Amino acid sequence: ISLDAALPNNFGIGLMVLNQSAGDGGYNYTNSYLSLSYQVHLSAYKRLSGGFQLGFIYRGVDPSKLKFGNQFNPLVGYDPTLPSNEIFSKTSAYTLDGSVGVMYYDGDPNKKINPFAGVSLYHPTQPTDKFLQASNSFIPVRYSIHAGTRIAVSDLVHLTPHVIYERQGAASEIAGGLYMNYTLDYSKDLIAGAMYRNNDAIAPNIGINLNGFIVGLSYDINISTLNSASQYRGGYEISISYVHRKKIPATRFICPRL
Repeated sequence: ISLDAALPNNFGIGLMVLNQSAGDGGYNYTNSYLSLSYQVHLSAYKRLSGGFQLGFIYRGVDPSKLKFGNQFNPLVGYDPTLPSNEIFSKTSAYTLDGSVGVMYYDGDPNKKINPFAGVSLYHPTQPTDKFLQASNSFIPVRYSIHAGTRIAVSDLVHLTPHVIYERQGAASEIAGGLYMNYTLDYSKDLIAGAMYRNNDAIAPNIGINLNGFIVGLSYDINISTLNSASQYRGGYEISISYVHRKKIPATRFICPRL
């Protein structure tokens, strides 16, 4: 769940909460952040926006739900009465965290091409990973760079190619995609496109925008070396968002474009 809003004097504020659960052991990962941003007007339509987030990461697991090899009885199979002989120094941990980022975009409505680009640093202070027992364990910095451009093909059709590169420790990912925005009428837009994650998956998506209420559906098609087991199957994702725009106050003259 995420929420952001514009404040007076070019400031912005936001909130994001993400919760994930996985595995038979009930592994839970939750992070929550408050964000603050400021926007600089380089010209009438060119903007440079910077901001930061502060929050926490929570991780936890329930050992009572896990099964271990020491609890295997050759005669009857798994026996929960047998000791696991596993020692858990911690089953949950909170870690303070944050991130910083900057983004440039050109929102000139009179141009056919509107580029945007941004860079972000997650975990810049490399907080201690309290979920691990080693005292020198820390969460490495994650670098994220993204860019794209909106292309006005016509008054009704806009295309937006975009790409993102991320790296954290020895892990990295690059993904790119293209989506189309087709104006059905003054209050309705059709959105369709696809994303490609290098050596991993293709994710086609489709959605509709009704007066700022946006509903989208995507599906991951696995194309990595795991496809012999996955049979190219992936997972569905549904997203719901709402963009509220302030109404223009009554004046003697209103530009029809607005």
